[in-house]
Amino acid sequence: MSKIETHTFTNGLRLIYERPKNSLPITSIYAYCNVGSVHEPDSIRGAAHFIEHMCFKGTKKIPKSKDIFAVYDNVGAFLNAFTEKRYTRYVVKASDEYAHNCIDMVSDMMLNSTFNRKEFVKEEKVVVEENLRDRDNAESDLGDLTESLLYKGSSFSFPIDMIEYHRDGPFDYDKIMQFYRHFYRPENIVVSIVSQLPFKEIVRMVQESYFSKVVKSLPLKTTHPLYAMQLSTVQTQGLQCVLMKKPGINTVHMNISFLTCNQTSRDKHVLNLLKHILSGTFGSKLTTLLREQNGLTYTSGASTTYYEHAGDFTIYAQMNNEKVFRNGSRESKGVLPLIINMLNGLIKKGVSDAEFKTAKRNFRGKIQIELEDSSVLAGHNGRDLVLYSDPDNIIPYSRFFEHYIEPITRADILAVIHKYFKKERMVVTMVSEHLPNQTAVERECQRLVS
Repeated sequence: MSKIETHTFTNGLRLIYERPKNSLPITSIYAYCNVGSVHEPDSIRGAAHFIEHMCFKGTKKIPKSKDIFAVYDNVGAFLNAFTEKRYTRYVVKASDEYAHNCIDMVSDMMLNSTFNRKEFVKEEKVVVEENLRDRDNAESDLGDLTESLLYKGSSFSFPIDMIEYHRDGPFDYDKIMQFYRHFYRPENIVVSIVSQLPFKEIVRMVQESYFSKVVKSLPLKTTHPLYAMQLSTVQTQGLQCVLMKKPGINTVHMNISFLTCNQTSRDKHVLNLLKHILSGTFGSKLTTLLREQNGLTYTSGASTTYYEHAGDFTIYAQMNNEKVFRNGSRESKGVLPLIINMLNGLIKKGVSDAEFKTAKRNFRGKIQIELEDSSVLAGHNGRDLVLYSDPDNIIPYSRFFEHYIEPITRADILAVIHKYFKKERMVVTMVSEHLPNQTAVERECQRLVS
């Protein structure tokens, strides 16, 4: 069985490594910078996402973005990057023979970007276009609306990026550069690599890259007060229902959310298994209830999110605006009352033994299937080291099920349902051009037993 190995370089950069579960000569590289939208002050909201873009626009060594892309294109490598609320990650997959080139290139991009002023101005226009595209996405608006209510008063209530961040004129170049230089430093970066190449060889490759060459600039974990995350005290405010009118969206997009636990709570894993019961299998409760039995929705599901101070459990459904309350006749219930009835059933009885056992078997099977993908392992290891900082407590993905999920009982699931599925923790949001009556929505949600 392969084990996780780590190495901290003299400049503070942390490397985490694992051999893949397959025999393919593929190296997966996940480079995490411990900065996201939650670190932004009001004056430069959207900065983390914009900096991610600028890291592709040229370095001291390779000034033009097309030449950066050529490095990856010429070896058939996959390259992408993502800005999250809590961190920014750069992802590369390539043949083992080109691992050295790719490690060197991504280190150059992250630590030596030049932020050419002409490219700076041009790329913000590209980011504006990306936000305009996202503005057409009802699910994106729904998610932003939901989190603004759930995490009100904290840094996590703000969207990662939105068109409104760019309407007061272009970004202040000096403020963006100050933000970049503060966070994009070796001691604030985790490089996670899964490869057939030996650990010693990977250490040597990183040692020869800019990840190691760039010197330590600030004491580890030093954060300017201007960039500190704001973690609000978790407050339950009673049932909140907010409906957003969005022209051009004919269907109703709905979230029913409950404020839950933070990312270090054991409850997180119990809630994740409950999520799997509701929407993780072909015969899940939501699919069976809304689609198979009643023909109401094509799209529904459940999701969980966890941050430093709190998290949420969210049920999502998309439906015809005429099916929110009824399914044709007055006697036949629509999506919202059916979900409320399902939640009341969970509160009263929990989940059945058959649902529980099926979900566990399916959960285990999906993890086993994912183990063949080295990028899943690299993402898991890097994310955990960024968020929790202690490599000794990182559970390999291959042991995730037996460590976190196998010990869960049906009584545990009922306990978290009773703990979190309450009206005072409940947020209901909808986005559509054709919204239902808000009073009727609130009345229906008040039926939740709590």
